[in-house]
Amino acid sequence: MEETCRVIVLGAASVDIKGRAQAGLRALTSNPGDVRLGVGGGARNVAENLARLGVDTTLMTVVGDDPIGQAILDYTVAAGVNIAPTLIATEAHTGAYLTLADAEGRILFALDDMDALAELVPDCIVAYEPLFYAADMIFVDANLPEATLAAVVDLSREQGIPLCADPTSAILAPRLAPLLGEIDILVLNAAEAQVYCPREVGGREAAIGMARAVVQCGVGTAVVTLGAEGVAFATSDESGWIPAFPLDEVVDTTGAGAALTAGVMFGLLNNVPLDEAVRLGASAAALTLQTHETVRSDLSLDLLYEQIMVF
Repeated sequence: MEETCRVIVLGAASVDIKGRAQAGLRALTSNPGDVRLGVGGGARNVAENLARLGVDTTLMTVVGDDPIGQAILDYTVAAGVNIAPTLIATEAHTGAYLTLADAEGRILFALDDMDALAELVPDCIVAYEPLFYAADMIFVDANLPEATLAAVVDLSREQGIPLCADPTSAILAPRLAPLLGEIDILVLNAAEAQVYCPREVGGREAAIGMARAVVQCGVGTAVVTLGAEGVAFATSDESGWIPAFPLDEVVDTTGAGAALTAGVMFGLLNNVPLDEAVRLGASAAALTLQTHETVRSDLSLDLLYEQIMVF
């Protein structure tokens, strides 16, 4: 990778609290399970994945003035991410993401508390505007306030910097709806895609059709993930499908989407064809599914291609 390759990532950082039942769940009582804490947040996860792949990555987020926030920042710095523009909020606590999965690892419910990001207002973007000038790509997640998302979009257009985005959830996806025509790369799951293009998604051809429909909404490149079924992608000129990597066991699904996004970004930053970039993303997601870590601490380009060669 060229040393000049730089990415600015904006969005959530949080503590992950992940619970997985040991057997069938019973309501209104305590259930035996496995509960783990980790470092998370959609944007932060993308930033760490990119840094572990060797990309010069800067994270702009908000954490509270509390021990959890400091621990998240320390861990993120140790992973190789620059956190210089991150804000420490004195009036808000560090974000949290809570999941409950069944015995097979399927997430049944998830709660997120990202209110601290309200502090990342457009003036913050203006204050750090020179930081963006040398960037090769910008990434945002939809946890950001709508006005801040609009400010980042304006800056990316003014400076001619490609913008990648992730809706984060079907609930937050509407925040990106008025900005779709300004987004170069949108990575989203089927539920999020249906917010913009209400239609059925089932199987390869339908997924490719959904990706094309998202492009027709104005997005430059759409990557639609369907979990174990695979990944569809489309631009105005091409479309295709990458099957999911076969896995004997899914240990934890948290963070797989961020890994896929980072893999796609890495590929496109290095000018590889779109289908290969999506395959790199699928490889990163599969590797993440096989660990309890939200971001694999041993992630590397060699590991991505090693898995591609195996399957």
